Amino acid sequence: DQPEIHISANSKYKGAKPENILMLAEQVRADISASLSAAGFNVQDAAGPGIIVVRLAVTDLAMEKKKRGFLEYTPIGAVYKLGADALKDFMEKVDITNMTLQAELVDGGSGKELVAIVVPRNPAEIGKRIEFEKLDALVKEYGARLGCQLNNAKLLPGQAPVNCLDPASRQAGLNSAVPE
Repeated sequence: DQPEIHISANSKYKGAKPENILMLAEQVRADISASLSAAGFNVQDAAGPGIIVVRLAVTDLAMEKKKRGFLEYTPIGAVYKLGADALKDFMEKVDITNMTLQAELVDGGSGKELVAIVVPRNPAEIGKRIEFEKLDALVKEYGARLGCQLNNAKLLPGQAPVNCLDPASRQAGLNSAVPE
């Protein structure tokens, strides 16, 4: 599902152009989708029986607008950037200083909520600028953990679950057979 973006009431900068918010949402969606695909899941774009719908939200989004000099403005007619490059460009103008990732997994046939997950930012990091590469890696890590947990849920009684917090354990788990 298309992620929702919620700007924190405590954010120093409370606005952003719609295309910048869309870029953030699309990057989160792309990273989570790629992580789930890497974990062996067939990512679909429609709900239905046998489908788990992943509803995502970036909440507590706190931003600070950087001060720019006259020469830092992009001239009219400049090349339009897409995808990750556009988000990187936005993050050069606005510092993201906090965010929480939330996910809700819903049965695509019945609409019943299966699980809800809230992953706040490390309290020691709140207020510090998140670099694009760190944001991208963090969302991919959360997606990898989600895929691991979904695979753990498919294990037969007696099979040992994978430690989803450990990347090496997750990789070893991907290399072993997981029942359908």
